[in-house]
This record gives sequence, structure tokens and C-alpha cells, in this order.
Amino acid sequence: MQKHRIKSNNLGRDTAHHKSLLRNLGTSMVLNGSLETTLPKARALRPVIEKLVTRARIGDLNSRRAMHAFFFTDVAVDKMLTEVAPKFKERSGGYTRIVKLGPRKNDRAEVARIEFIDKVGQVEAPKVASRIGKTKATKVVKEEPVV
Repeated sequence: MQKHRIKSNNLGRDTAHHKSLLRNLGTSMVLNGSLETTLPKARALRPVIEKLVTRARIGDLNSRRAMHAFFFTDVAVDKMLTEVAPKFKERSGGYTRIVKLGPRKNDRAEVARIEFIDKVGQVEAPKVASRIGKTKATKVVKEEPVV
């Protein structure tokens, strides 16, 4: 029997594994702001994330509960509501982009990065003072004469 009018790609997994995979990828993407994965996985993740961002923009209790049902961590839900949704308040769709990175070295699988259009979740590294040219202070011990 042919699969007419069936759009979804299960990525060679059964239903539970497919759903779990998308939940893991979605949680990682929200927490990190972008995600490197294979191209088919990125294409499967994109509509799921787009719908969740639209829900986060609505921001009511039902939307919050839907995000809690999808994401594995409460941190991802809070980040989606406090950081991601306000950035896309004026935008009506197209929150993510997929950038092709070329084939992976070991198995030649097409790798892509899926990321939010506006930079979200990029944590700046704290500025660390350079230690070049600085020397450690040496402790000077006074010797007392032996009597």
C-alpha cells in the first residue's frame, strides 16, 4: 500500500523513539540556541520548534502546559518563555534557519546547524584578565642569625 498524503518522516525509528528524539533535540536547541545534527533530523525538528515558539508567544497557561509536556527540563520552558518568545514578539513565523555544513567526515552524512534567526541563548564567556607578562610574587624569608 502506498503512503499517500503522509508527510512525516520517522527517521527510521518507531513512534516512541521518534518522539523522544525530537524532544531531546528540541530541549538542546532551546538551551543552547543552536544545534548541529544531520539534515533530516534538522528538517524534522524545524516545524516542531516553530509551533512551540508560536505557543510561547501566546504565553497563556495552556501554552505553558504544552511546553512542559514537550521539553524535558523546566529550564528549557522558562528560557523559551523569558528569552525566546520576547525576541520574536513582532515576527509571525520563520523563527529558525537551517545552515548546511557539508558531509560528516566518518560516514559522509549531510550535517546541518539549526538555529534561531535572532541569536538566543548565547552565553558570553566571562572576561578573564590576561596573565601574560605578569609574574608571581615571590615570598622573601628573612633569615635570622643563629646564636
